[in-house]
Amino acid sequence: MSGVELDNCTNLKAISIELCQFQDRARNAASLVVIAILAGCIGGAGNYLQHRELQLSVKVGSSRKLDENELQNRITSNYKVESRSFFALGVLASLLVPLFLHLIGSNITTDTISKPGNLLVYAGFCVIAALSSKRFISQVAEKALAKANQSEESTKQVDQRVHELEAELREKELHSEKHLSNVNYAHSFCNEAKAHLVQYAMHEADPERKNTNKDTLNDAISALERSISYVETARAYGLLANTYSRLSKSEKNKSTQHLESALTACRKSISVNSNIDADAEALADCLYNSVCYGVRLDLELDKLYEYVDEIVKQPDVGGVIKSLSELLVDADIQGCSKSADVIRYINDQLKRLTK
Repeated sequence: MSGVELDNCTNLKAISIELCQFQDRARNAASLVVIAILAGCIGGAGNYLQHRELQLSVKVGSSRKLDENELQNRITSNYKVESRSFFALGVLASLLVPLFLHLIGSNITTDTISKPGNLLVYAGFCVIAALSSKRFISQVAEKALAKANQSEESTKQVDQRVHELEAELREKELHSEKHLSNVNYAHSFCNEAKAHLVQYAMHEADPERKNTNKDTLNDAISALERSISYVETARAYGLLANTYSRLSKSEKNKSTQHLESALTACRKSISVNSNIDADAEALADCLYNSVCYGVRLDLELDKLYEYVDEIVKQPDVGGVIKSLSELLVDADIQGCSKSADVIRYINDQLKRLTK
């Protein structure tokens, strides 16, 4: 048998299976309708008999003096009309049973193919519905309306949520575009500051350009502050601290204003590095410079030890040892009034790390 013939056989089998399944579903649906009609008739008859029994008891009790034939004529006068209405209501209530089962989340009607016993359960539902047809119809109608209202409310909530998400997405896109623009501006001003610092380094030793060099440093500070106004980065704060430190060294007076600004920028760089912008190189530089600026400002020993401990707590042990070793020979450390205590503390930390 060729491949084409095999494919044709496979397709025919698939079509045959689908056709059989469709026929089973059709027979099942027909069975459900027939059961609903029969059960509706049975339940309608039962409901009618209950009604007539009650009606008879009332009429007999209130008409004892009437002739028996006259009473019988009154009882049977509306028989055909009433019986038809009860049968019709019974069938109608039974036909609403699938809707009721769907509303309560039952799968009895779909499981009757694999579980024929469910047909008896379904028939029982139909009979019960027909026995209390008026009440059942009104309750199903109320449930259906409530379900429709609930679905409408859910749809409104979903639509509202979709609109909210769209608004949030647009806001995020705008924020992202704005942030990207701010980052570009920040990098631009940071590069401008670096250019000023390079220019300063080229002419730092020239005494004739002393005032010009100060202006260059001030221009660098201005550029870095503008960069930070767009996006706070550890690198920008680190450069700002370094620039303030250079400006402090270039002044003849002993004012600590620029040096304090340098230490503040240094600490800010460390904070930003921890929370927003991870930059290992900037962090290492600022941790190192915090100690140097601290000794130049003659801070308390506890504060200086705290700055040293921040270096020691870094995960890169090799980098920590290198930073501490460089601090031991740093001119700022060697020239401070508390150099002996600071150097001893640094040596103690080095010994502990190199054990």
